[in-house]
Amino acid sequence: MRAREFIREELVTKIEQSAKDATPGAKKYPQMNQYYELYRFGVAMASSPDNIRDQIKGPSGDAPVTIAYSSGDEEIINATLKQTGHKGISMTPPGSREMKDTNTVSPVSNWMKKK
Repeated sequence: MRAREFIREELVTKIEQSAKDATPGAKKYPQMNQYYELYRFGVAMASSPDNIRDQIKGPSGDAPVTIAYSSGDEEIINATLKQTGHKGISMTPPGSREMKDTNTVSPVSNWMKKK
């Protein structure tokens, strides 16, 4: 059997009746972005119907967020913003500021004393 005998490469313009019967209530959303909006849609579906609320509240709302952990990351983000013509709105100041007591005490600092 040749591949062209069982692989259909034609443009399907309508859904076959057997597919309609097997997928009741199928809907498509052409206005929805395939990636981020689809992700947000799935997150909103996961909490429904028990937790119906405004899903886009929060610091970033429904907008994607980038975080530059290094100057290299910031350079990549800025070059991409320039190339695509987008502008970002700062949410936090640049640079990492750790709390004074971060990583000052080891959770296993006296493990050798128990011999």
